[in-house]
Amino acid sequence: NSIAYTHRTETKRIIDNIFSLRIEQVIENDNKDWKDEREDIIISLIECFKNRQFSLLLGAGVSSSAGMPTWANLLNSLFVSYLSNEFDKSKSVTNDEVKEIVNRLNNIDQQSALMAARYLRKGLSKQQINDETFIKTITKSLYELRDKNKREDSDLINAVSNICMPRQNGARVKSLITYNFDDLLEKNLTVKSIKFHSIYTENENANTEELPIYHVHGFLPENRDKYDSLDKTTLVFSEEGYHHIYSDPFHWSNLIQLYNLKENNCLMIGLSMTDPNLRRLLDISAKNSEYNRHFVFLKRLTIEDFAYATIDIKEDDKIIKHKVQIISNVKNAEDFLHRHHKLNEEIMKELSVNIIWYESHDDIPPILKRLNEI
Repeated sequence: NSIAYTHRTETKRIIDNIFSLRIEQVIENDNKDWKDEREDIIISLIECFKNRQFSLLLGAGVSSSAGMPTWANLLNSLFVSYLSNEFDKSKSVTNDEVKEIVNRLNNIDQQSALMAARYLRKGLSKQQINDETFIKTITKSLYELRDKNKREDSDLINAVSNICMPRQNGARVKSLITYNFDDLLEKNLTVKSIKFHSIYTENENANTEELPIYHVHGFLPENRDKYDSLDKTTLVFSEEGYHHIYSDPFHWSNLIQLYNLKENNCLMIGLSMTDPNLRRLLDISAKNSEYNRHFVFLKRLTIEDFAYATIDIKEDDKIIKHKVQIISNVKNAEDFLHRHHKLNEEIMKELSVNIIWYESHDDIPPILKRLNEI
């Protein structure tokens, strides 16, 4: 270690070269169709599920399957509310004009979501809106913006709750960690009479008959009267909340995530894997790991999505959609995508994570259903 530290630059160069050689070797020896490789990984997932030391980590993709708003749509709605209040004294400003300003601001000044949320929170605080009102405002927008054309019990949420169903020989899913604010999963579990305990503060535990659901980024149930101590939850809505958790290694949410990543096999659903705190915790838990113990669903880039685009063209006063090729050499694009996916697989393996690729979100529920058939 002392030699590596003394020659840090050279050590980094050697490590980078080894990684590049490993990637080349993987690509050169890869003659298997990606769907066949996925099947092998699914079989490994099923074997891990049988061991009953299993946790689920759920991200925004799970809630969006039931029509919950994206982070961007939620922020846009709150921006409109904020600016409407700011312009309230000027009766000449319409709601459509406020929305136009918000959309233009998003296009020109593309801040990170956490920075935008902090900007919004600061603006609302100047309107003398307290924390309780701020949280109620977010909660109201969160559920009002849900796309009512989508079922609240989406196929994906149903598939997730079904694998949480306890068996005669005990529950196979030991815990559930969610990064979402909403209570859609709790509603689904209630309908199926599956006992659970939502945990969103420290020093709170589920009993042996309950499935613990850890809301590690905070909890905003639609009906707040059903839950106690919601005011004590740390809401990771903006930079302040994120920094508070990220900088405190002993924060209860970090400890819960780390414990599950170290002790259980974890399946990650609806996560983009870009959250630096989750990657940091995965990196810590992967040390001295003998095999890739975790799994994540990630959407695969298809050549159709990558090399082609659909544009609107006006023809005879009608808008016609046309498919156009935006990458001149499709064969080169295919080669790039192959390397791109392999590179991502190797990066995830360094975090002890196996990628289960999918092309459509509809591919996920049938795979989860297979876990229930064993």
